[in-house]
Amino acid sequence: VNAYIISNPVRKNWISTDENYFLYIGNMEKRKGVDLLINGYLKYKELGGKKKLIIGGKMQEDDINTLVHDAMEKDKDITYLDYVAHNKKLELYAGMSAFVFPSKAEGFGMPIIEVMRFNKPIIASNLPIFDEITDGNINTFDLYCSADEQIKNLAKIMLNYNANVDESAYEAVVNRYLPERLGKIVYDFVNGYRVLAIEDSIYANSKRILIYKNQKEKYERWIYIQEHDGRIYSQDDLIEILTKESYIANCYKVGGE
Repeated sequence: VNAYIISNPVRKNWISTDENYFLYIGNMEKRKGVDLLINGYLKYKELGGKKKLIIGGKMQEDDINTLVHDAMEKDKDITYLDYVAHNKKLELYAGMSAFVFPSKAEGFGMPIIEVMRFNKPIIASNLPIFDEITDGNINTFDLYCSADEQIKNLAKIMLNYNANVDESAYEAVVNRYLPERLGKIVYDFVNGYRVLAIEDSIYANSKRILIYKNQKEKYERWIYIQEHDGRIYSQDDLIEILTKESYIANCYKVGGE
């Protein structure tokens, strides 16, 4: 079963500009390729690149924290913003040159859909899921090689990415993943499973909910969802919350066997 992440539509008209920076917003961890991004950007600068790099997101790993701050000492064009509030994130999307998403493992890739709403170039690793959800309308670099080659590949595409966006193709992708269309997918998924456990999540103001279909299949998935008035108790509560637009923006279905 594919993982689905549902985002609410952008409700404000932001003026799109190019302020000469690459942007990454997401969890600050190796799984998301943050180490690759930092090293790839430093290589990009060695090769003559001039754009700045802005990164934002909750720090998840100590070694990534060290890597980021060491890189900031070496290159003053790198800025780390820590957690980025929703409106600030949209403002950054509107002003960036391109979004860089070098994830090494991904269930879906919600930021890519969000960025497409702004008609901005996207640079991502060549994970199959990215090609599937974007119909191949983004810049990708080869991830299936050595760590050194990954860094070189990312640096090269940052230097020579295609800045031209097919706006009609972007619009088709965005429309495919509108919340009202994915709401039924989430409803059908949750309705066929039973809540097994609820516990605190590593993400702010959220719970981690383990659900499974039946004991025989040993099939389980984690759903991350923002708390609704601090309470998530029953499967009916979960279904009701997930199918409301105001809450499905924070629904993640990931992991499992």
